[in-house]
Amino acid sequence: MYAIREDLQNSRLRITLSGRVPTDEALRAVRQAAMLLRTDSLNEVICDVTLVERGPGKLLLLAAMMAREFPPMARLAVVSGDWQLMVTQRVLRFSGLGSKVRCFTEEAIAYEWLASRENALVPVSTEARHLEFVSSDMAHRARTAGVEKVGPAA
Repeated sequence: MYAIREDLQNSRLRITLSGRVPTDEALRAVRQAAMLLRTDSLNEVICDVTLVERGPGKLLLLAAMMAREFPPMARLAVVSGDWQLMVTQRVLRFSGLGSKVRCFTEEAIAYEWLASRENALVPVSTEARHLEFVSSDMAHRARTAGVEKVGPAA
């Protein structure tokens, strides 16, 4: 189950997920939140997943939807419990949203991060994105270049 509320005074959207959250419901929440962010000119999201008991099952699909739907200048702070932290961080990492998203275990710290202007986004140029992609590809090749396969699995 999920609930989405707008805080127009702070230009913020609040999403609360609870109980069992199937993948399709999580995808609907992302899509609706993205639509509200765009239409109401909101730029901050706080998502509370501390009450989630189970789900969603398809984490990579959820991360891909976030990457596709999330507005370029919006920032997302996710508040999760200790046992949900690893799953939440994994989804955020796979979303590729980088510095626009953070995961917290305390809501007060999440609000502080959203309020801080030092974390405000600056548009990233195409050249910077290309340089980041090329450098990560080169680092991956360097790590795997020295690996030699021997034996029957080679």
